[in-house]
This record gives sequence, structure tokens and C-alpha cells, in this order.
Amino acid sequence: IMSGSNTSSKLLNDVKQLIEQKASKRQSELVKQFAEIIYSSVSEDEFIERTPEQIFNSIYSLWQFIQDFDGTCKLRVHNPTNDKNGWKNKHTIIELNHADMPFLVDSIRMELNRHGIDVHLHIHVPMQVARDKNGKIKSVNLCVDDECEKSGNIETPMYLEIDKQLDDETIMQVEADLMRILGDVRATVRDWQPMRDKLASIINELESTPPPLRKDRIEEALDFLRWVKANHFVFMGSLTYDLKKSKDDLLLKPVKGSGLGTLSEPAKQKAYSLSESPKGAQKLALSNEHILVLTKTSTVSSVHRPSHIDYIGVKRFNKDGEVIGEYRFFGLFTSAAYNMDPQFIPVLRKKIHNVLAESGLKQ
Repeated sequence: IMSGSNTSSKLLNDVKQLIEQKASKRQSELVKQFAEIIYSSVSEDEFIERTPEQIFNSIYSLWQFIQDFDGTCKLRVHNPTNDKNGWKNKHTIIELNHADMPFLVDSIRMELNRHGIDVHLHIHVPMQVARDKNGKIKSVNLCVDDECEKSGNIETPMYLEIDKQLDDETIMQVEADLMRILGDVRATVRDWQPMRDKLASIINELESTPPPLRKDRIEEALDFLRWVKANHFVFMGSLTYDLKKSKDDLLLKPVKGSGLGTLSEPAKQKAYSLSESPKGAQKLALSNEHILVLTKTSTVSSVHRPSHIDYIGVKRFNKDGEVIGEYRFFGLFTSAAYNMDPQFIPVLRKKIHNVLAESGLKQ
């Protein structure tokens, strides 16, 4: 675990001595192990300008904070003071413990970036943690292999030093926004497989009971959906809609209980009135010429990377080929998708072929 540098070893030893002096005898060995894991995850340059006391304060504060953990998320944004905490820092401190999962680090950095807040230090280490019945830590080990990942009880404690925030309201807002985006991350990760399963059932439905539409269009739509399922899309939310008549209008109404991921909460499930859409969009929504609706939304993702969210709509048809609703998926196309030659991507390849055919250029 340890860096070979003498300076580094001396600094860590000094921190360990402080732990022996300040932590209870029963806790001291565990806190020293925790300090080693934290210390080993940071480049020497990060700590070289700091005194052992400063490093001890950061590590011991995080250690105390991550006790009493309910297994999901614990977060605080604060300015420690000598009076209240026994230490202080020139930066505002974020302490976090979270069940280990993808997208955590990127999503937190994105949210701080959205606030225009610089991060001066960001420590994050997945570790295997065992706790007693009161939530107190009994053992802590660095996670180094796949076996550890599979064993469960993996937590990612984080410690961040950010631009000093002097206003309590701003601190509360940053904390609330981080809690919100971490909720989005959990919903995305929790329903990742159910969303993939939903797409698989739609593919199966189109294969086994295709609507009475042109076969080549059904095949191209199926090819695209199979391509999406082959790890070319980060699923974040999905929802099924019914198309219903309402007075002189048509409504796309969410099907109760169909929301997954970031759209699993009823508060995020809205009905859409077709009359509110531009004429072209209304025509497209009701057309049985095209099975798929592919577009970008105006919403910037809170998970993974700060791009506008992609939307894949799969229209639902009755036996007469009329549109009766839609399956919707929201997320981001993966970097692998963007790096692919578009001539190998279903639907896009067809558009390229048509453009080249009309232009008279050789393919």
C-alpha cells in the first residue's frame, strides 16, 4: 500500500502517531488502517505541503463522519471551526459516504462544476467495510480485486476540499443539489437491468407480433434497438405512455407503475398534450411511417457526463397500425457509440445512404 518515498513514509508515520494520541485505544488500530488506505489513494504532491496535523484532521473527521451509516448515502458540506470541530481549513469541506457504484465521482464533480465551484482535493476510495449492529466500523480493507467487488459491503468514503463558501444558504443549496444528483445516480444504477430487460421485451414484441407496417422499417428499427442494447446506451430513465383522446386534443399519459430509473417517482411522470408540440412533432408522433423517435432533450444530464439527455421513443401500435402510445427511454449514448462509423449504425446508415443517393455522390 505504502509509497516508497521517505518523506511520504515519515508523514504517514507522524499521522499515525497523532492517531495513537487522539483516538481511543480500541479505535486507534482501525483508524490507522483507514489512514493508510486514504493516504495510499492520494498522490504525494497532494499532501506534501500539509502538516501531519492537517492530514490527521481531514482523515479523522471523515472517519468519525462515516460511522452510523445506513448503507445508502450520508453527506455533509461544512466549514469546520476550532470551537465546534477542533480544527479548521481554508476550504469548505464535503464529507460523503456512499454504497459503491458507478458514476459517483463524475456526477459529483459535474454538479460542483455547474455551481462554478472548484475542487482543490478529492479523495475517494472504495473499501470493504464491516460494521457492528449499531453501524460502527469493525473492519476496513482496501478493495483491490473483482472478488472484493462481488463480496458486497463496498463503500466509497469521499473527502473534498472546495472553494470556501461563506454563505450558509449556498452551503445548504450545494448539499441539497448533491443529495438530489446522488439520488439520480442510485435510481439509474438500481434500474439499469430492469431498463435493459424492458428494451429486450420490446424487441421481442416487435419480432413476435410486428405491427402491420412496412417490413423493412420494422427490421431497421429492430436492428437499431438491438444495437442500443449492445452497450451503446447508458439507460437513466424509462416510461411507457398511452395515447388518449381528451376533448379536442390527444394526450400522452404515463402508464401507472411503468416508470424506471430517474422516472420511477410519480412526481417526475407528466402527461403531454400533443397540441402543445409543434405541428411537425405532432405529425411525427401519430405517423406510422416511422416506429422510432430519436432526439436530444433540452435537459442536461446529472449523471455520468454533462451532455443533453438523449431520448429514444418506440411507438406502440394497435392491430390496424394506429399509434396507441409510446415506450420512452432517456439516457446517453456511450462514447463507443460516438466513435463508431455512422455507416454501421442502424437508422443513421439509412439516412446517410439516402443523402448520398440524392446528392449523386459515390458511396
